[in-house]
Formats: sequence, structure tokens, C-alpha cells
Amino acid sequence: MNFHFLEAQPSTRSQNQSIQINYSGKKMNSYLKLILATAMPLGVFLGTAISASAGQVRIELLDVRCRNTEDVSGADEFYIIGALADGTNTKAALTSPIGINDGQIKSFDPAQQVIFDADVPEEQTVRGGMQAFDEDFGKDWAKHGDTANKITDTVATGLKSSGNPYAVGAGTIIDYAVKGFGFFASLDKDDNLGTLELNVPASGPSVEEKEWTFSKKDWSGYSSWNYTVRYRITRDKVEVPAPDKVEVPAPQLLGKDLYASIFEKSSGPDWVARHGQTSEQYQNTFNDLVSKGYRLVNVSGYNVP
Repeated sequence: MNFHFLEAQPSTRSQNQSIQINYSGKKMNSYLKLILATAMPLGVFLGTAISASAGQVRIELLDVRCRNTEDVSGADEFYIIGALADGTNTKAALTSPIGINDGQIKSFDPAQQVIFDADVPEEQTVRGGMQAFDEDFGKDWAKHGDTANKITDTVATGLKSSGNPYAVGAGTIIDYAVKGFGFFASLDKDDNLGTLELNVPASGPSVEEKEWTFSKKDWSGYSSWNYTVRYRITRDKVEVPAPDKVEVPAPQLLGKDLYASIFEKSSGPDWVARHGQTSEQYQNTFNDLVSKGYRLVNVSGYNVP
């Protein structure tokens, strides 16, 4: 019995081989690493599958501090747009305008503070970010929920069309979010105060509080500002158990392909199994399921007479 623990990678096999594969995961949560089992004729494999770690990553806005407003005549109407994604989960960041003046600290609306909250595989990174604006052109903020959904949908569509949503950069995700918000209002009439790109690993300290400071100095005094936004990153480790025991008899007997697997019932992510595939079918299945968030946990290759 051989078990090899590897990152899931496409496999190249000759056309006279067939492959038995099992995938585990959820479309919204991908956890497990590859367990590659080498089959011997008429052999039986009995083993305990590993538990993989995922982290619940939560990112939330806390407050904004104004040292100098952009508006020379009084308070700014400060708001944030953006989005965050881990390749599977996507969430918009959108806050309603906050009236704020020099020397003030204002908290964000509690209903709008959380800008990402999902289980993220420990090897993944949450990417994206935010842009801050001073509203000069009025908008229908009663449609906040619809607008946030539009941003989320636009970002998710952009990630899907990229071919590899896990590799899209933070700046590109912000651009998708701005495009989604553009369906709601023209941004060129509002003052862009600053941009923050975020790359947040799923693994890290349990709690981090960070500051995003952005400013501009115009010596004429007409268009200057100075702001600091505080935000918090929280990580809670989650153990995701795989099926405890797996028995897989060798798939050939008397010249016929036979398959039998025994799983011990336990909690865990969704899974998919495929049997009797050629190398081409295997590769197509691999590409399709990985793009949907699944991870390969077992492969058994054998010769076909």
C-alpha cells in the first residue's frame, strides 16, 4: 500500500490505461489534497483518510477617521466600494455615505461592515480590495442591496471568464467591482480618494487589526484630504474530516472491470467519483471539477488488456 500526499495536478497517462478517481469538496469550499494510491493486481487498500484544514476568514470594516476633508466647504460624504474573492466565494464591499468632517471618527453601518466571510482552504488567498470616494453626485442609496448584488455578480462573472479565478489579481477584482458599481452611478462625478489592494492568506494570526491611510496634499488648498480606515481580519481554523476508512479492491477480476468502495459514514464535504476513464476523460474531468472547487483525493490507475 502506498499513499502519496501531493497537490492536485493534472496527470498524463497512456491511452491503454484506465483511471479510477474520487473527488471531494464543495463548490463553495475546496479543502482536500490529493491522496494518490498505487494499485496492485487483486490488491485491497485499507486506510484512514486525512483531515484537511480550512480557515474561516472574516474581514470587516471598523471605522474611518478624517483629518482633512476633500470638500473645502465642509463635510465629505465618504463611502467605499470594492470586492473580495478567494476564487470560489465572492462578496461585494459597499458602504452608504457617511457625513464626516475634520477631526471626526465615524463607525461604519454594522449591516455593511462585513466585506468577506467564508471558509477558505488554508493554501488559498483572499484577493481584492476597496476604493474610497467622496460623493459629489447623489445616488439612490435605497437600492444598496441590489447594487451590492450587482457588484458581486459582476465580479463573479469576471472571475469565471478569466479561466482561472484563483489567479486573478487584487487590482483586477477591484476593477470588476467598479464596473459593477458603474451600472448604478457614474463614478467620474465623485472624487476618488484612495485605493487599497488586499491579498489575505487563509493562514495567519487569529486576529489582525490594520489601518489604511490615504491622503493628498494640494498646496492651493482646493483639493486635499487625509483619511484612515481601520479594518479587522479574523481567522478561525476549521478541521474538515475526510471519510475515515476506505476499501478499494483492485478493479480487474477475470478480465472485467469491477469497482467496490466502502466508506465509513462521517461528516465532511460533498464528493464525486468517476470510474473506468481513459487519460483524456480523466484530464477533462479533472479540469472541470477543479474549476468548480473540488480537490482530488484518490486516484487508482491500472492497465486495460
